[in-house]
Amino acid sequence: MRTGSHLQALFKSRHREEFAWFSLATSLPLVSMDADRAARRIVEAIAGAQGGDRPDAAGQGLIRINGLAPATTARALSLVSRLLPSPDGIGTERRAGEDSRSSVPTPLIALGDRAAEDLQRHAG
Repeated sequence: MRTGSHLQALFKSRHREEFAWFSLATSLPLVSMDADRAARRIVEAIAGAQGGDRPDAAGQGLIRINGLAPATTARALSLVSRLLPSPDGIGTERRAGEDSRSSVPTPLIALGDRAAEDLQRHAG
């Protein structure tokens, strides 16, 4: 869900790499959802307007791919897992996302940054 949490989250060790992954996961349209849309879907599901909670089109596509090719899905997820920053060297120093910006191109996390600005504007 896009809330701008990537800027407030705390990262240890390889904070720039961890920020890169987290900011992408909380910003890209295919893997995250606008907070207002998510809230509407939750309220609708609770009210029974949708007859239960269903994944969006991207989620349904992933479910179908896994159903058709579970071994391929497992290999793809294993590859993603290997690309994530390793936990080695975790120390006690923590840094906020704002201090961990890395080489992630700004347009890729623009939706997440915009969500942070919107929430800050509504809070202030």
